[in-house]
Amino acid sequence: MIVHVTWDDIELGKQGRGYECPVALAYKREYGRQCYVSSDGWLDVQLEHEIEVYQLGQAATTAIKVYDQWGIMQPMEVELYRSRASD
Repeated sequence: MIVHVTWDDIELGKQGRGYECPVALAYKREYGRQCYVSSDGWLDVQLEHEIEVYQLGQAATTAIKVYDQWGIMQPMEVELYRSRASD
């Protein structure tokens, strides 16, 4: 699964806020569901009866850490790797 982070997502994003980081905003815009993105490279999506968990690649994880610290990010494609679902 691919998420496209745009300049708008970056401008609307908030540093250090997992539900409001540019990647989370891009995911919500493209897939219609809120998610939480952690700075250690995980994206969690709450479904009706489970949580889908995706791992981000190293480049996206680094970009999120830089954004959280300095507020700098470039538009990018983020590939999500399905990890697991939990109840």
